[in-house]
Amino acid sequence: MNFNYYHPTKSDLAAGKLGCGSHTDYGMITILMTDKVPGLQVCKDKAQSESSREWIDVEPRENHFVVNVGDMLERWSNGRYVSNLHRVNGGGQERLSIAFFFEPNVNARIVPLGRLFADQKGPREYQDVVYGEWLAEKYKKTGEVL
Repeated sequence: MNFNYYHPTKSDLAAGKLGCGSHTDYGMITILMTDKVPGLQVCKDKAQSESSREWIDVEPRENHFVVNVGDMLERWSNGRYVSNLHRVNGGGQERLSIAFFFEPNVNARIVPLGRLFADQKGPREYQDVVYGEWLAEKYKKTGEVL
């Protein structure tokens, strides 16, 4: 679980200054509770180039949760469920959120389920990974500390 505090600073998109930069969550599912302050945005299509992306504001609602699909669920479902790219575009107000990250065990082998649904065609889109090894590599690429 993670408690997030965002300073009452206004984002400047032209300068690349955001409350939290665009990212996907690494695990299976994230359950997010926010206060009534807007700022969370989701990308309509993360496959688009950065300059072509369309960002949609998530309306903050009292007593509601936001559920994000993570990278591992995308991999496990062979792309049926897509991890959503999201960011925080601060509007100059103090903002709080609480995130619960459901993640596989670090030793879990994530094996894509192949054609999970009748309308899926073609081969598997993703290779098997051990979650902890994949996560360590992801941290190395992004400069995060494990």
